[in-house]
Amino acid sequence: MKRSDATVKQLPLIIAKLQSLKPVHGEASSITQTIKQLQNQQEVITTLLKSHNGLLDQVHLFLPFMYALTHGLKPQKRWKADSLRT
Repeated sequence: MKRSDATVKQLPLIIAKLQSLKPVHGEASSITQTIKQLQNQQEVITTLLKSHNGLLDQVHLFLPFMYALTHGLKPQKRWKADSLRT
């Protein structure tokens, strides 16, 4: 028996094994897409958090001034609207 004959006889088994791997490949592809989507969402969330952090910094600067105004006190340092703009 030639070597090629042995390979031909194993072909149905090889094909069956390859076909059984199709779902695994599909799942791997799906997982890859999910990871990419999660990475994109993480980037968006990171950008939003940085933006919100900047806004909170501005609020933090503005709060003492507002407290003084609402309690009839004189603000200790001069507040300028321009100092809050980024």
